[in-house]
Amino acid sequence: YLVVDWKTGAPCGADPLQLALYRLAWAELAGVDPSQVGVCFHYPLSGESEYFTDLPDRAELAELFDQWWQG
Repeated sequence: YLVVDWKTGAPCGADPLQLALYRLAWAELAGVDPSQVGVCFHYPLSGESEYFTDLPDRAELAELFDQWWQG
């Protein structure tokens, strides 16, 4: 599986944590292990795609969210 987030702007500054959430959501909806789900940002104006493989898992995302929430 590959989840693609199409970006309309120039290639820079997109947060890979967004892709980590998309990957986890798709994996849970599809009933597959998140490691089976690839993710990328695609920039159609330049034709570039930026792939990410080292993303936080569910536990790491929960910890990051808790840290953010607690301020």
